[in-house]
Amino acid sequence: MKISGAKRFVLPVLLALLLFLAARDYLGYHYYYGFQEEIGRAKSIESSFLRLESLLEKAVRFSGNPLFRKELGRLYFERALGENQFGSPERRDHFLDLSRESLVRAANGNPLDAFALYDLGRVYLLYNYPLLTYLDKAKAYFRRALELNPADEFLNVNIVFIYLTQWEFLSGEEKDYVLGRISEAKAACPDFVPKLRKRCREELGDEAKLEAVLDAAGEAAAGRRPHPGLSSAPFTPASLFRGPGSAGGPGLEEPGGADVALWK
Repeated sequence: MKISGAKRFVLPVLLALLLFLAARDYLGYHYYYGFQEEIGRAKSIESSFLRLESLLEKAVRFSGNPLFRKELGRLYFERALGENQFGSPERRDHFLDLSRESLVRAANGNPLDAFALYDLGRVYLLYNYPLLTYLDKAKAYFRRALELNPADEFLNVNIVFIYLTQWEFLSGEEKDYVLGRISEAKAACPDFVPKLRKRCREELGDEAKLEAVLDAAGEAAAGRRPHPGLSSAPFTPASLFRGPGSAGGPGLEEPGGADVALWK
């Protein structure tokens, strides 16, 4: 069977293209695995930051895999946490901008990644901390994350905890949402309530507030909608900004750049 001149030209080109793409993907994972090894040896994010950043930037440059962009966003967020505690607000928000950019690209590259959206919510909590200027935007990302992965124990524990710390400032609709979320999480995740109790005990020093909301969730599931009085607790980085595995005055402009389209 004869092969036309056009086919003889096209086939080598296609093969070369496939090899090129495979090589790029291989190099992306090569640098990503290097990052994982490096972070396992690192004594602190700050001391190893430049090396870690370089490895992830190379992984993204070669592959563009949304996973690599998400890890880069998390790395910038961890650096922002350090700046929030020991550095300056300006450098904190600088790293938050970098984190946000990487996470938006990761979420757009994989719209079903609930953890990228959760991480974006954490970024908006830390902007202009402790004033929580963008709390509403953070909550929108948290709720979308739970829509995508409603049975995930980690997401339920951490997101419900954040809502509980601001209970008295929630709208009636938000309180109903939390009560419903608790009922669904209890059914889907056997360890949800024990882990939520542990967080409240360790970080708020009080389980009574949680018990009131748990009781209300039970009544809501039975058809009643009580909203227990529950005082708010202060946000702290240690209690709020937990990542998987590993905020301003009037007139403040929002961080620049496009957001993820949450509902397409």
